[in-house]
Amino acid sequence: MQAFEDLLRLCSDGKSEVREEAVNSLTTVFPNVPDRQLAWERLVNLTAYPEETVMTAAVNALVSVFSLMPDKNRAWKDLVELINSKSSMEDVNRGILRSLSYLIHEVPDKQQMWKDLLEMASSDDSYVREKSASLLSMVFPELPNEGKEEAWDEVLELATESVDGKVREQAARALGAAYPDMPDEMKDETLETLLELAVSESPEVQKEALLALPPVFSHIPDKIEAWNDVLRLTGDESEHVRKQAVDALVFIFPDMPDKNKVWVDFLSLTRERDEYVRNVAADALASLFPSLDDKSSLWNELIKLTEDKDEHVRRMTADTLTKVFPYMSYRNEVYSELVRLAEKKDSSVLRKVVNTLASVYPQLYNKNGVSEGELEELGKHKSGEEISKSGEISKSGETSKSGETSKSGETSKSGETSKSGETSKSGETSKSGETSKSGEKEGTDNMQVQDKETRTPVSYFSDFAVDSKEYIRKDIAELFTRADSGLPDKNEIIEKLISLSSDPDPQMRRGSIESLLSAYSQYGKTQDIWSEILRLAGEDDTGARKNAAELLHYIF
Repeated sequence: MQAFEDLLRLCSDGKSEVREEAVNSLTTVFPNVPDRQLAWERLVNLTAYPEETVMTAAVNALVSVFSLMPDKNRAWKDLVELINSKSSMEDVNRGILRSLSYLIHEVPDKQQMWKDLLEMASSDDSYVREKSASLLSMVFPELPNEGKEEAWDEVLELATESVDGKVREQAARALGAAYPDMPDEMKDETLETLLELAVSESPEVQKEALLALPPVFSHIPDKIEAWNDVLRLTGDESEHVRKQAVDALVFIFPDMPDKNKVWVDFLSLTRERDEYVRNVAADALASLFPSLDDKSSLWNELIKLTEDKDEHVRRMTADTLTKVFPYMSYRNEVYSELVRLAEKKDSSVLRKVVNTLASVYPQLYNKNGVSEGELEELGKHKSGEEISKSGEISKSGETSKSGETSKSGETSKSGETSKSGETSKSGETSKSGETSKSGEKEGTDNMQVQDKETRTPVSYFSDFAVDSKEYIRKDIAELFTRADSGLPDKNEIIEKLISLSSDPDPQMRRGSIESLLSAYSQYGKTQDIWSEILRLAGEDDTGARKNAAELLHYIF
């Protein structure tokens, strides 16, 4: 008990450095203090101390020991009062608020916690308002079912009437997170509310409501109407709303009963002014294509879009055609028709599709009946690459009759590449696939060897740990051996402890101090050292007092 009182007294020391170390020591020994409520109250009082380091240490201590408090409802009340107090420093209320998410599950009275968070969501401090509103979604699932309808209405009021846009945003997010936990008899009503929020006039609320829509869309009775509501939002003035709307459409289209309508809508979105909307819609078309019937008609629709006046639409269509081609039933015939149309319409878009498919499916050359003349003519339009008679595309852009290419990327006359894929010094591939000693492979190996040589072995660190412990044991043994009775002088122990407490290595510091105290406790009374350390904590030398205060929790 005396040691506990000594620590409390040092928490009120005139020097800030001593107070800070005393608070840290009290936090460490908190599980063993005889009166936790008294220690808690002392920490609460220290949050009003004008020195920032002491104040911060007190806030961190309150958060750290909260779970050890016998009456957590009372402790929660103290924290709320510190947040709401006009006299609390900004660092105090913000420090506590940042940590509340870790404490929520510890508090038994969730209804009181809910009321406190709602009250703080209307605070004059914008940070307090926004942070408190963000925590509502964590508390809602733990409320009793009979209180959830009222809680829903309270959050809905925040989402629609708060003057703070970020509070409205957080409240709408809480509604989306709360929907799965609503009682079954309320789900239809609350779902309708979410849909209304998705088309509300508040961009912050719309965005969060749209984020909440995909998980609940399957429960919506009239999916077509809900789909159309979200579709309209892809043309909203707010960029964030447009983005969330098209993302929502991508997530909910698998639950749509009419997939052909989905195809038509995504196709129309590829003409939108928003580039993000266009690109997402194009990707959605490629994802939707495999599940649709009559793929030939859909393919022809895409072919028509390659003649669109908008360059973005043409480029998107070429990319989509390439992606959906594998799902066509008669790929050889489709490819032949593409080649014919590319020549007939002199279409650079279709030529791009043909050349891309040619590089991915070289076997089409030999099976589709396309003449060599047509292939060579198409090849002339491809930038930086030409198609050889054998159907292969070279990297350099030149193809010889024998299939050889220049040194910059080259294949031997036989067309074979080595199994290892290694290259010689000049970059050429040899017939055997071997590499000369001066080649790149050797250079890579040398780099790997150097890497292994410069890497510090794990055993080095484990040996260092053993050596460090051995050093501590040897140092302590020498200390005890020098004393005739086997018990060193108390002052010598104190001097050694002060020295060890200044070691820059925290592991060395802790290990050596604990080893020394453990050895001393076998021969003498640790209480003697405690008393002497306390005496030093009262010296005029601030540095010595700080070190002494830091040692107290080790001895405690």
